[in-house]
Amino acid sequence: MSGPLVGIDLGTTNSAISFLNTFGRAEVIPNLDGEPFTPSVVFFAPAGPPIVGRQARELSHTDAARVAEFFKREMGDPDFAFEVDGKSWNPTQLSAFVLKHLLDSAEARLGARPSAAVITCPAYFGDLERQATMDAGRLAGLEVLSVFNEPTAAALAYGLHHAAKGDRLRALVYDLGGGTFDVTVIELEGRAVRVLATAGEHRLGGKDWDDELLNYVSEEFVRAHGKDPREDLDAIQDLRNRCEAAKVTLSRRSRARVFCRAFGESFKLDVTRGVFDELTRPLLEQTQTYVEEVLGKAKLGWGDLDVILPVGGSSHMPQVRELLARLSNAPIESTLDPELAVARGAAYYAGLIRAEQGFEIQVLSQPKAAGTAEDLPEVFGLPGKVADAPLGALPGRVAQPGALPGQVAQPGALPGRVAQPGALPGQVAQPGALPGQVAQPGALPGRAAPPGALPGQVAQPGALPGQVAQPGALPGQVAQPGALPGRTAAPPAPVTLGALPGMVGGAPAPLPPMPEAPVFAVATKLEPVEIGAPPPMPSPLAQLAGQRGAQVVSLGQALDVAIGGKVPAVTNVNSHSLGVLVFRQGQPRTSIMIGSNSALPVTKRTTFQTINDGQTGVKIVVLEGENPDPDANARIGEAVISGLPPRPKGSPVEVAYHYDRDGRIHVYARDVRSGKSVRTVLERTGAMTRGQHQQFAQAMVRG
Repeated sequence: MSGPLVGIDLGTTNSAISFLNTFGRAEVIPNLDGEPFTPSVVFFAPAGPPIVGRQARELSHTDAARVAEFFKREMGDPDFAFEVDGKSWNPTQLSAFVLKHLLDSAEARLGARPSAAVITCPAYFGDLERQATMDAGRLAGLEVLSVFNEPTAAALAYGLHHAAKGDRLRALVYDLGGGTFDVTVIELEGRAVRVLATAGEHRLGGKDWDDELLNYVSEEFVRAHGKDPREDLDAIQDLRNRCEAAKVTLSRRSRARVFCRAFGESFKLDVTRGVFDELTRPLLEQTQTYVEEVLGKAKLGWGDLDVILPVGGSSHMPQVRELLARLSNAPIESTLDPELAVARGAAYYAGLIRAEQGFEIQVLSQPKAAGTAEDLPEVFGLPGKVADAPLGALPGRVAQPGALPGQVAQPGALPGRVAQPGALPGQVAQPGALPGQVAQPGALPGRAAPPGALPGQVAQPGALPGQVAQPGALPGQVAQPGALPGRTAAPPAPVTLGALPGMVGGAPAPLPPMPEAPVFAVATKLEPVEIGAPPPMPSPLAQLAGQRGAQVVSLGQALDVAIGGKVPAVTNVNSHSLGVLVFRQGQPRTSIMIGSNSALPVTKRTTFQTINDGQTGVKIVVLEGENPDPDANARIGEAVISGLPPRPKGSPVEVAYHYDRDGRIHVYARDVRSGKSVRTVLERTGAMTRGQHQQFAQAMVRG
């Protein structure tokens, strides 16, 4: 049995990891802080291994020189290095620290360490950036099944919920993340997920909105105090964090206050949403340019779109929604979580790849729930089907208004935001409550516990005696761990008054105990069975199925029921043209073999001529880009074909160029006259060295 099948959204500002649970649903795994997102920040302490995540971000303003962040923007750049304590760290190594932290969290939550994953990247990443992403996964100890485009992953998660009718649906995915922007047109039809065109910029994202606000506040500080806080590394790091927080506030409110402290001076500035929108208007207009470009590449107009899918944390900004509403009459999807859809789609894709590799992906069918009209397995939380609680869910996991069936609420979360397995509720004292009574976050004053209720239970208006409410529940709704409204809840763990959220008895809450059976889909390599061999022992998943009155089915069978078709077929495209270096009249030129937005996999053949008498080999230099001048394009690798029979100058050599769907480039060469052929897989120029691998391994154990 293999470990959990996971998908990882390796983001510029935040990262997330998702797994396929026992019912084939993708769930995001909370990190060790109980949060669904992990800041993509690495702090190099003077002693001990690097610190990753929220703690690293909190330390960033105390010693900014030791903090690495936004390094995703530098992926694949051989000249970028983060220097600390006399050592250099490239973006691949820094990303590997983040990946390892995510894997540590997954192992703690699920009881098994993931060994294989799909990692996502911006659709507009080139080959060097994709190779660097794959290297980061390998450094972290993963088998990287695919480096998958973020918009396609989000569309896959959306399509598995909405393509049941088999109707053709064209979606525009507007993916504005923390550091990158992609826009992709995708067609969903039955079991097919086809990318029609993609465009974007890997140096355009929420960070640029933060920077505009940071510069505005800094200029106002200069006017007030005559000094520039941007010249103080620690001060500017603190201001950057505050500007990011203000941007988030302005997505919910019309005004935010920003504090700046530098050179012993303090300064505060109120910023309105109107001012913020005006400061960042050029950035928003840049995204519009790419949107119009991708529609042109897809040969579509605004009227051809059926839905718009906003993806990425920065897509929460009202200015983004207003732009999309102004440009198109297509509905803007609101049920897809912009920040979690990519990780979930990546987990689904991991399952699909494993199935193609000859693994049997086993999940549980969902037994019919009493009072429901359907007995179809609830695999992907489709509307109209009743979902059970994920294995290991803690008490207090309940349905959130506006969430899909099977989604459960995080205490204090906004409507539509759902909890991940193992998240602990933060419990706080209720104003006006009797001694020993505590309220769930978000409870209104005066919502006290019914007589005899345990701490943490609060009364719901209209509830029957003994029924208790979860924060955000509608009147008459009562909490059941992971169940739909109308079911009664098991009591949460008691807390001590005055304890911080996530603490039990004044001490940090322990992680939930691991169940004996796996909480994840089981991937088993299919091997031939010898005649006369004893029957295999029942798997833990089969034993669990017997306990729960469910059946063990394959992921493909589950998909058949869920979307009325076979396993989805995903067709991606390449974002940049690929070509080779040739000489024409003695001058180096780019010969494009695979144009941008070609459906993958793709194979192209062409015939070149040898340039010297007696030539027995061919050096094929692979370029990425559209410029006729090779020096203006990225040189991503080379393949040397040797052992060809000697031929006079001008002899034909056929070259075949195969680009598979996962970004691997295969080069074939055949001497036309003799028929002799050779083949090779492209050797990337940006691949990690053995020394860089060793440096990473040593950093993880130093103390």
